[in-house]
Amino acid sequence: MDFIVGWVLATAAFAGLGLVIGGTLRAELVLGLSTLLWLVLLGVGSMVVPLTSLPSWIATIARALPAASSATVLLHGIGATGPVPGWAWASLVAWSVIAPVAAVRFFRWTA
Repeated sequence: MDFIVGWVLATAAFAGLGLVIGGTLRAELVLGLSTLLWLVLLGVGSMVVPLTSLPSWIATIARALPAASSATVLLHGIGATGPVPGWAWASLVAWSVIAPVAAVRFFRWTA
């Protein structure tokens, strides 16, 4: 159940972020910024480098980002490493609410 709820929340968070970026910037900036964000979130989001291997100050910042929280919830949701930590749920729920609300507020069909 944790996996499905985490999957839905992560989808809402990243779809909201994509709509905010895509609906507020020019196409060239969208392409560049989305690629940069993907690489950064991949690196510090616990997908390439585990949070425990990062310096503590970077790990603290990474825990607040949607990539680390969604990766943690999904990994724990499949039963790989025990119960889901509270910080991961809190961060993921916050992003899944804030990002779609920001998309509704800032998305425009023409940038």
